[in-house]
Amino acid sequence: MVIVGVVMVREKMQEIGLACLPAARSFRDISLVEIDLTNDSTPAVKLDAVLHNMSDFLSGKKGLRLIDRAETFYEHLLANTNVVCIDPIVSVRRIFSRLDQLELAKMSLESSNFADRAFVPEFCLLESNDRWANVHRLKEYGLRFPIICKPIRAQGDGAHDMAVVFDENGLEEIHYPVVAQRFINHNAQLFKISVVEEHVFTTQRPSIKNMHTSHGQRTLFFHTFLVSKDGHQYPLTKLDPNDKLGSIVPEEDEVLFAKIATKVRQDFCLDLFSVDVIECVEQGANSKNAEDMCEGYKRRKFAVIDVNPLPSYKNVPHFHHHLGNLIRKKLSLPTIPLEDTD
Repeated sequence: MVIVGVVMVREKMQEIGLACLPAARSFRDISLVEIDLTNDSTPAVKLDAVLHNMSDFLSGKKGLRLIDRAETFYEHLLANTNVVCIDPIVSVRRIFSRLDQLELAKMSLESSNFADRAFVPEFCLLESNDRWANVHRLKEYGLRFPIICKPIRAQGDGAHDMAVVFDENGLEEIHYPVVAQRFINHNAQLFKISVVEEHVFTTQRPSIKNMHTSHGQRTLFFHTFLVSKDGHQYPLTKLDPNDKLGSIVPEEDEVLFAKIATKVRQDFCLDLFSVDVIECVEQGANSKNAEDMCEGYKRRKFAVIDVNPLPSYKNVPHFHHHLGNLIRKKLSLPTIPLEDTD
């Protein structure tokens, strides 16, 4: 019997259905032990592996006291190299910074053999509320309005509070520093690519509607969880009458999504993650860049906008089985075929 320590907040345990894991046959011979960082920072038992969502602790989401305990636990793992960490904390920390995450994603996609179909929209760091310096920096990086402004931290409190800015005046409403990125019209539809090792699953979520350059329009502030929540009606997700509804994903796009997942997994050194992807449609003012034109493109083109460690895996079939087999592979245990499961 191998022992796997579980380090994650209660909400995440419920989200991934931790209580149901022992029932999955791929978890036979695997004992799960919860490690509560609110009480201690070192495990009381000898661990073979750790399944974690340390991003909630190390990002400061649960307070400074838990950051210290999470760091102590991280040091414990570094000192015990025989304990397998799923996923490596150094890999997870790499995407805490949205700027670092986007730069890594950009390099990953540009070095792929599908760079003509998948890309990261132009982005740059805006460090202060110096309006004219920000305007100059946006032009330097080829960004045109509208832009979307995102917190630098991709995890933790406030990480999902976004703003769409339509003109230079709107820059005065933003709390700095932020990552500014070109806003891509995508017909209010987001594709979430959920990955468990080599297994890739794509689900569709609502997203923010198409936007166009509009001088004098107030900055739009929103929370991504509200916008992309399944079954939730939100004004910003309602398409205008002249916009096209999203279409069913053709097989060639599913193949592309699998390629994106494989490349991100390889370059980010992660096995449990999701990638948020949107289809690039007509860009209005932003389509002036010839290389970024989407309308008339023979095949659909997609923008990668986010990478998240250990997502919810909602609506992902056989997630618990695949997770169990991932752990088994990491510990050199024989995997359980899916057809052998109940």
